[in-house]
Amino acid sequence: MSLGPVPLGDGAPLVLIAGPCVIESESHALDIARELVRITAASGVPLIFKASFDKANRTSVESYRGPGLVPGLRVLEKVKEETGLDVEPTGIVGVYSDPNHVIEFSDGEVRQQFSVCFTARLLGGAPATSDESTAVRFVAPAELDDLAMHPAQRLRIRHFLECRPAPFFS
Repeated sequence: MSLGPVPLGDGAPLVLIAGPCVIESESHALDIARELVRITAASGVPLIFKASFDKANRTSVESYRGPGLVPGLRVLEKVKEETGLDVEPTGIVGVYSDPNHVIEFSDGEVRQQFSVCFTARLLGGAPATSDESTAVRFVAPAELDDLAMHPAQRLRIRHFLECRPAPFFS
């Protein structure tokens, strides 16, 4: 399986999935992203940057959850800009989760993961490879069937191409 151009599992090389647990500020997220890029570039390990804008699974109601959807997306936009493409989130394709995909931590905490898939408008820039990729390009919808990708990613792309009037919720 792969996440974008990064192969995962089944003999694929080690991949680092890292980033702040929750976005504290734009400068904090950018500092972490830049340092992770530096480290992974030096070691040759692909990086998948992750960060939460609303950490709803905190164990205390007083815990900081993050900046929220709109400010969080602005921070993630900035991080994305530094990868070669300037994008503006324009909507939500859907919220995806699998009730059978849970993670149990050593302290006994159990979480069900979910992902939010966004639409975006390209504002500028050009696709550029990075330490996370060997090739980057735009793909016409007619070419999608020929690409190797996880069924969950295909589902998200199909939902986007259907131009649904409301986000999908699983």
